[in-house]
Amino acid sequence: MIFFFGRYRFSPRRYGFRNEFCTHCNASRRVESTVTSDFLHLFWIPLIPIGDHETWSCTTCGKAPHGIQRTRYSFKIAGLLLLAFGSFAIWFTPIEPGDEAIAWVMRLALPVGLVATAFHLVRIRSKQSTRVASSDAEPTTDTSCPYCEVPLLDQPDWHCGSCGVRRL
Repeated sequence: MIFFFGRYRFSPRRYGFRNEFCTHCNASRRVESTVTSDFLHLFWIPLIPIGDHETWSCTTCGKAPHGIQRTRYSFKIAGLLLLAFGSFAIWFTPIEPGDEAIAWVMRLALPVGLVATAFHLVRIRSKQSTRVASSDAEPTTDTSCPYCEVPLLDQPDWHCGSCGVRRL
């Protein structure tokens, strides 16, 4: 018998908004917080509440503002090591008769891939330091709610009296 179980997110609601640097848009954008009530479910029937879950998303691209958008650096290092191993192994493997063309293509292509990957890793490492410096976003100064256009109330903190969204 197959059991379908997992985590079910129930009743999503907006909690707040602020300006933040989105790594996907590569610019300062408005991001919004959504809170859901999470339940463990069995056959899509919510059974046990496990708490609230907050997620942030960019209002321009819809993705998590600090999400991973490219291949992780550690995976690129692993690829570099595999290319290095393959480059050395192909040069020390004897060439079988009939496989000369493939062997020579591999002997030339693997070292070229190794050098290109190493150059790419050095180049992106220097770009990551500039991204951290540009991650300071201007704080949100809105005085009206971006969702319902009602003026924000400032007591005890900035929030919308109509929809309850907070300016964070």
